[in-house]
Amino acid sequence: MKTNNNKQLVQVEKEELQELCKQVNETVASEAEIKNIRQQFGIADLWNIQRSTRYRIQRRILNA
Repeated sequence: MKTNNNKQLVQVEKEELQELCKQVNETVASEAEIKNIRQQFGIADLWNIQRSTRYRIQRRILNA
């Protein structure tokens, strides 16, 4: 379905335009410390996941 839109610009009232064009002064916190919270995923983590998965499967078989 094709529609023709002849109005290229949207009509904005003067007060709304002034509100949209207000300059916002922002300050950057340069003293803030950014900590690297992300830890690396190691072999021990993978081993723990596989071990817990094996334990859950064995438990499910014994309870069946």
